[in-house]
Parts: sequence; C-alpha cells; structure tokens
Amino acid sequence: MTFRYISSGEVYRKRLFGNFLNVKTQELALSAQGLHVDGVTWPGASLKCMNQNDWTEKLTIKDAAGTTVFSCIGTGILSFDLFANMMDDEMNQAG
Repeated sequence: MTFRYISSGEVYRKRLFGNFLNVKTQELALSAQGLHVDGVTWPGASLKCMNQNDWTEKLTIKDAAGTTVFSCIGTGILSFDLFANMMDDEMNQAG
C-alpha cells in the first residue's frame, strides 16, 4: 500500500506560514517485501521498533540494529493512523 508523506521541515513551514494546499509529498509504501522509502527497501523482519514522541509528534522507525530507517512528523503522513496500524501489524508478525 502506498502512502504519501510531507517532510518534517515542510510540516513546520506549513504550521508557521500556511499555504497548506501547496505541498510536495514523497512516497512511502508498505508491501510484502517491507517498508519502501525513497527507493530504499527495508525487509519487514528487520524492522523492530516504531515510536511516536507525544511532545514532538515525530514518528521514528528503527531496524534491529537500532538504526533509524524512517523519521517524520506523524501528521505529515497522509492517512497516518492506517500507516501506523499496518506498521505495527508488520512488526508484530515479524517478531
């Protein structure tokens, strides 16, 4: 399933300056092969941790080695709730 996201910097700019309809989105996808971000794929089995900071709203996904593979302000992911639930299911199945 393909999602679109807005970079964290872009989210902050929209909050400060408005012009909400003028956004540049990037592709983020979940498939049987894993998580796909900007042309790079991380197998689902390698993803071990997904955290969302309540204060900053930042979503961070890390692999088994603790390396951040994706980080973004949660509200910058279009259909965020669906994405977060699917990622959680993927990591629970792999673990």
